[in-house]
Amino acid sequence: MKNPVFVAIVNFLLPGLGYLIIGKRVVFGRILFVGAIFGLFYVFLSPSPEWTNMTWIGFAGGLITMSAFAYDAYTLAKGK
Repeated sequence: MKNPVFVAIVNFLLPGLGYLIIGKRVVFGRILFVGAIFGLFYVFLSPSPEWTNMTWIGFAGGLITMSAFAYDAYTLAKGK
């Protein structure tokens, strides 16, 4: 088994990659990883957006979602 903490951190930073590392939920992990890559391209290649209250709410929602994926990968890596 892979280190659950490492898998959780990887899945937080690049959603889907943690699933691919542990070999579980592979199709879901691939789809999630590709979506994350497209999202990163959008964030880094789009013109500088204005940070409004809605942007911060979206950012917070993204962090919560990424935390959920990290926790899920952690529990899978631990074998629970």
